[in-house]
Amino acid sequence: MSRRRAEASGAIAASDAPAGPWLGILKTCLSWTVAACAAAALAALFVAGPFAAASVGLAALLVIVFFGISLLIAEVVGRISPGAALGAFIITYMVKVFAVGFTLLAIGLPGWVDQPWFLWSALGAVVLWQAGEIRAFSKARMPVFDSEAASATTLKAGEPDHG
Repeated sequence: MSRRRAEASGAIAASDAPAGPWLGILKTCLSWTVAACAAAALAALFVAGPFAAASVGLAALLVIVFFGISLLIAEVVGRISPGAALGAFIITYMVKVFAVGFTLLAIGLPGWVDQPWFLWSALGAVVLWQAGEIRAFSKARMPVFDSEAASATTLKAGEPDHG
């Protein structure tokens, strides 16, 4: 029964499942990480100069790109198959840890990078990103039932429940 017909007949229509949580989690992580890294870059600019500030920016960019990719992949997979989104997130999470390490080892850092500022900023950005993910996951509303099976067994209005 469509929602419009249910409302017209006075029947209660089932609510839609919430959209995937992945973009909301990405928004939380981005806001926390960008705000903290912008403050760190400003501090680095005044304390150690423009190369330190740029080092903070590079560290933030690497963390945002590599960690954001897994949330975007989970969003895309979740639109196709909501049950597979968490698995896709976990797999890409493992891949990104190795990808960050490989990128830094294979490519290396440019000569202008202030390594202590880069290291501490990257570490801080990762910790903030993880804290943002944990907080956003804990606040996310995710259905804990199989929506396809539930919709197939939904009782029609007026049918008695024999279960």
